[in-house]
Amino acid sequence: MSIEVRHVSYLYEAGTPFELAALSDVSFTVNGGEFIGLIGHTGSGKSTLIQTLNALLEPSEGEVLYNGKNIFDPEQKSRRREIRQKVGLVFQYPENQLFEMTVYKDVAFGPHNMKLSEEEINERVEWALDLVGLDKQYYEKSPFDLSGGQKRRVALAGVLAMRPEVLILDEPAAGLDPQGRDELFERIAALRDRTGMAVILVSHSMDDVAQYVDRILVMDHGKLRYDDTPAEVFRHRTELEEMGLAVPELSVLSAMLRERGFDIPDDILRIEDMEEKLVELFGKGEA
Repeated sequence: MSIEVRHVSYLYEAGTPFELAALSDVSFTVNGGEFIGLIGHTGSGKSTLIQTLNALLEPSEGEVLYNGKNIFDPEQKSRRREIRQKVGLVFQYPENQLFEMTVYKDVAFGPHNMKLSEEEINERVEWALDLVGLDKQYYEKSPFDLSGGQKRRVALAGVLAMRPEVLILDEPAAGLDPQGRDELFERIAALRDRTGMAVILVSHSMDDVAQYVDRILVMDHGKLRYDDTPAEVFRHRTELEEMGLAVPELSVLSAMLRERGFDIPDDILRIEDMEEKLVELFGKGEA
């Protein structure tokens, strides 16, 4: 599986006095199994970009190729529903999209629209709910009676039941408490490991991005400024701050320790790695 974005630009209100360039000559490739973070300040083009990946918005210029075929080619128009199944998009506050009377029916909605057999639908619903950690005791519950984190899991299961090859999550932890956020991200990381799907995580939380993703795309005023590993991206601390983006707290801590003469590398982005380094420097008892 691959998604290739080639020189994509997008104009809102094109040809009017209100014309606005949301994307400008953006190019990158997503391969199967990658866990990618997409970051940028409000208005940087993130939301527009992910909607082009899902065939919801057609670029003003450029191409988006799924497995080598331009999804906006007129001859591929009939495949756009299939593309939206293969490239699953979970919007911010997805629980607002829940509408069925039971959890089971809500998750089954997408597979029903795919004209699958009842046996296949049941298999997919059970598989998806198991992946997000909701067992059979939840099947007949109203999704509106669940906690915020559980509602979000149901919404995620509804997308997973369509067996996407790419999962795009737009601020999935927005509004969740710290425990709910940690549980959700652990689930997402486990999903990637179990299914091999590519995951694109859109987030304002640099700490969450640093903790989980393998690669980061940085958007700024419609342009792709960086496409690299977290360690390399967060070395551009000054540039990121000029874009209105913070760096992870561990990066700040590492910099402070280095200023005080401690031998701390600048690529530590996970808590467990920092703990290991502090134990190495100060000894187990003091750390």
